[in-house]
Amino acid sequence: MSLYWHNNRSQLSITFVRAMHYSAIISLPIAIGGWVAADKLVLIFSTGYTGAIWPLRICLAALPFMFLGYPIGSLLNACDRQRINTRNMLFVLMASVIMNLLIIPWLGVVGASLTVLATNILLVILGFLQVRPILGQAPRLIGRLSKVFLAALIMGLLIWQLKPLVNIFILVALGGLIYGLVLFLVGALRWSDITSVAGSFRRPKIS
Repeated sequence: MSLYWHNNRSQLSITFVRAMHYSAIISLPIAIGGWVAADKLVLIFSTGYTGAIWPLRICLAALPFMFLGYPIGSLLNACDRQRINTRNMLFVLMASVIMNLLIIPWLGVVGASLTVLATNILLVILGFLQVRPILGQAPRLIGRLSKVFLAALIMGLLIWQLKPLVNIFILVALGGLIYGLVLFLVGALRWSDITSVAGSFRRPKIS
């Protein structure tokens, strides 16, 4: 990103959009599928852990924002916005401390989970407000992320219906298969995306 910021702004934009897109593809099915199946996942360990179901669901809801926050922070650092990124993180840290002090005595571990969710959303919002003037990619990016969300939502609804009928491990496998299929059907993932990601792991030829 630092190289593209100085030499190829159009490629910087493409790289950022792809990073956000792929981060959503990875994190959204985990968040939505995990939310739906949280009660079964917790019971894998012990029936005594039922109190962890809602904290788990809330933390899983924060997962996509954790993933999306990483390319946003990387872009700001690469584009000489390190101070802005650090300021955003410091502000979110202060908000986290205040929220924990206020909410944990009231809601306990659920309050801590809500703090995780709220502060990660806040960090993404603050960062994205700085990204838009750099790239101006909001409409295109939102369109791509909405397709991924739609695919993950359809997967979540289907495994919700299947949850009472099948074992949790089979449910996870079915969820993955359904999600992959719907990604292609709604156009959120193309074969060119797969070949592009696979190609990035190949070692360049040295002439």
